[in-house]
Amino acid sequence: MITDTAGAIYEANDAFLNIVGYSRDDLEQGRVQRREMTPPEWTKRDELAVRQLERSGVAPPWEKEYLRKDGTRVPVLVGAATLDPPHSIAFISDLRAEKRAEEASVHAARLAQRETADRKRAEQALRDTEEQLRQSQKMEAIGALAGSIAHDFNNLLSVILGYTETLLGELRSGDPMREDLGQIARAGERAAELTRRLLAFSRRQVLNPKVLDLRDSVSSMARMLERIIGEDVELVLPEPRAVGRVFVDPSQLEQVLLNLAVNAREAMPRGGKLSVELADVELDTDDSAELGLTPGRYVKLVVSDTGSGIEPRIRTRIFEPFFTTKDRGTGLGLSTVFGIVKQSGGGIALDSELGRGTCFSIYLPWADPARHPTSDHPPIAQRKVHGNECVLLVEDDEQVRALACAILRRHGYRVLDAASGGEALLICEQAKEPIDLLLTDVVMPRMSGRELAERVCLQRPGTKVLFMSGYTDDAVMRHGVLGAEMALVQKPLMPQPLLAKLREVLDAKG
Repeated sequence: MITDTAGAIYEANDAFLNIVGYSRDDLEQGRVQRREMTPPEWTKRDELAVRQLERSGVAPPWEKEYLRKDGTRVPVLVGAATLDPPHSIAFISDLRAEKRAEEASVHAARLAQRETADRKRAEQALRDTEEQLRQSQKMEAIGALAGSIAHDFNNLLSVILGYTETLLGELRSGDPMREDLGQIARAGERAAELTRRLLAFSRRQVLNPKVLDLRDSVSSMARMLERIIGEDVELVLPEPRAVGRVFVDPSQLEQVLLNLAVNAREAMPRGGKLSVELADVELDTDDSAELGLTPGRYVKLVVSDTGSGIEPRIRTRIFEPFFTTKDRGTGLGLSTVFGIVKQSGGGIALDSELGRGTCFSIYLPWADPARHPTSDHPPIAQRKVHGNECVLLVEDDEQVRALACAILRRHGYRVLDAASGGEALLICEQAKEPIDLLLTDVVMPRMSGRELAERVCLQRPGTKVLFMSGYTDDAVMRHGVLGAEMALVQKPLMPQPLLAKLREVLDAKG
């Protein structure tokens, strides 16, 4: 059963309900309560188990009794492990059969063996649950660290790449310094790609999802996949049957397929077959729980190869960032796939056998027509980059703020700059001239960019908003998905993309 420290029971299987004599309707109506089923003399032992869960995450098996619905008592063996505090999963074994068997000496030996086996299975289940919890916590901790590093690094890259592009634009075509600056720019772009991978793994990148038919997406990538895998690997594409639509970022979906294709290519040095399959599936409670998803309709994207397979000892680490078995590489390929799939609301499963290949199964939820309309507004045409409007710039990083100010002023804009949300609101109150646009970082101390935008637009309803960010977190925009009404320019901050997006927002109607 799934329970909490207060005694509420959220879910239980039929075996548990049979032990305590309640129906599933009783469970769903909240009439099955752990404390009400526990006789008073067992309360202290349960409290000890709660303290063990809080301290170590595991309560070793102990014997107790439950009060059945008909008032009779049933002896049980209980063990528990923490899922996410205060919730835990408990394993309950009915000891009535063992008690009766102890009175019948003829069957004592057989029952003792069964009791030992049951106990070992319960203990093994607890160990498995504890290991899964440790692995999940480790991935979350690494993801948070990677996201934080990438966020800070994006600010540094904004300064490096922004000033480099500015200098390149001012030098003559034959200037010998252009080659040196070009090398700096290329190195910076490679670093920016690394931060994008870190943000993908940590699920802190900003997504631009659209409603997609995965058949079209896979078909459009066929030629690119063929170039990656080479002539000695056969590419098998999905059958032309209809599948549900999904709501994902097209570029991130391409990244997933490319990374899996590269891995498959390296697993088949002498050639083989790479297959991509699509199917609609309905996940029930058990299947969805294994993937960390909710029950419902999903599109299953399967990418399989006939390569060398993955050794059992490293399968549990295959999605960890920086983990690689290759002589070269960053170890971010599969961790990026994992992060993109999870941030898109999906799940991923691995099946592999040495010498017989590897299969990745990705589950993406069906798009909700009510929340994800298929109509897509055409992009605004490319416009001039100069202007004379007043821009309120808010950025907590001093160097990035100085860079953005220099770019905007060099192209004719009047700039009011602030280092925090509070400072920006003070400028809004005191400024005599209209503020045409608020250009703000998304993640800032004390007040987020989104909170600031809402307050500025209350003070000055005509002010348009453009966000800047290398990543976003759940506290600002849920799961990093940008709202349809919001405009954003991604870090590292580069002059041309910034100016083009700024002009686009200013020139847009409404």
